[in-house]
Amino acid sequence: MISTTLLCVSLSTLLTSMFLTPSARADSGPQSSPVPPSYAVSFERGEEVPGVDAPAIVLPFQCVEDGTVYFNQPKPPDAAAPFTPSLELSSVSPSREVHTFLLSHIPDLFDVQERDFYASDSHVVFLVKAARENKQAMKTLKAPDGAEAHGSENNAEHRPYILVFDREGRYEEAVEVDDAFAIIKISEFPSGSFLAYGYERSDHSPKLAMLKDDGKLIKFLEIPSGAAPQSAFIPAPSDRGTSAARIASAQFVRSERNIVVVQNKTDFPLLEVSEAGTVRVIRPKLPEGVRVDTLIPSDGNLYARVNESGIGLIYELNPQDGEVVGRFEIADGRQAANVACVHDRKFLSFDSGHGKLIQLFGKLEPSAASPKPSTSRPVVEVHNP
Repeated sequence: MISTTLLCVSLSTLLTSMFLTPSARADSGPQSSPVPPSYAVSFERGEEVPGVDAPAIVLPFQCVEDGTVYFNQPKPPDAAAPFTPSLELSSVSPSREVHTFLLSHIPDLFDVQERDFYASDSHVVFLVKAARENKQAMKTLKAPDGAEAHGSENNAEHRPYILVFDREGRYEEAVEVDDAFAIIKISEFPSGSFLAYGYERSDHSPKLAMLKDDGKLIKFLEIPSGAAPQSAFIPAPSDRGTSAARIASAQFVRSERNIVVVQNKTDFPLLEVSEAGTVRVIRPKLPEGVRVDTLIPSDGNLYARVNESGIGLIYELNPQDGEVVGRFEIADGRQAANVACVHDRKFLSFDSGHGKLIQLFGKLEPSAASPKPSTSRPVVEVHNP
C-alpha cells in the first residue's frame, strides 16, 4: 500500500511514488543472454518540495524530457457547483522548481471545465469545455449518491477548446476545436499541431485525428485493422439493473518526436503516431497473459505498468520491436502505479507527508532471476537527488 497520508478521491487512484534509477538502455548489438535483467527496487526519502501543499495527487502523472513532472490535485468544491470535481495542475522540476496552471481566469471564457491535459517540451495544453457567455440560472444539483444542493449553473452553450500555456504557467491562447467528432484526449507534437483521440458520435467507433495549431481538422488517421476495438465504449456496472457504458480509458505518452497511444488494460497493441500522421503498431512481447495497464512517461524506452495484480511490476520495452529489455519488481509493499516518470535512467516521483510533497529515490539490486551484469559497463547507476 502507498502512504496513508494521501486521501482517496473518486476521479482516479491517488498515489505517492519514488525517485529511483532503472537499468541502462539495451545495447543495439547482440545480447549476451535472452533473459532480460531483473531488479528489485527499494526506496529512500529525498527532500521536501517547497511551496506545494499535497494532501492528494490525482492520476495521471506526466513528465517531459528534462524530468519536470506534472500532476493534478483536487481543489475544494465550489459553492455554486458543489458536486462538480475541480482540479488544479502543478509541475515540479528535478531542481524542485514549482509552477501552477490556473484555469479559473481565462479571458473571454466562462465555466472552464478541464477534460484532459498534455505537457510537451514547450507547452502545456488543456482540453476543456467552456462557454463564451455567462448565463447563470438557479438549479437543484444532485450528487452521485442522490444528495441535493441548490446552486447556479451556466446555461450558455459549452464548446471544446484547447488552452495553451507556457511551461511556467503563463496563459497564451484559447483554440476552439473542430467539433467533427467527440474528443476526449489531446496531445501536441513539437511542430505545434495536435493529436486528438475520441469517438464517432453515430457509432462510438474510436477516432484518431490530426488538428492544425488553430484547432481545425487536418485528417482522420487510419488505425490498422484489429489494432483498436470496434467501440470506444465498454460495458460498466449499473446499480439500477439497466445497461450502462463508459468510455474506455486511453493514454498519450511522448516518444521522442512521436506520440504513443495506449489503450489501457486491453490486449490491443500500442499505436505510435508520427508528426506526418503515420500510425505504427507496437506489440509488446510480454509474458503470456500479461498486458499493459499504462505506460510510464520516459525520455528513453517504454516502461509498462502491467496487470499482474498484487505485484509492483514494471517492464522496460524496446519501442522499435516491443521486446522486453528489463524487469523491475517494486519492493516495500508499493505498487507500480507509484512511479511518475523515468528520466535520465531514474524513476521520478514523490511521496507525501503532513500534506507536503517529498522526493523519493530508489536503489536497485539485481534479483536472483537476473543474468549477471557485464563487467564492461555498469548496468545500474544510483543517483541521489
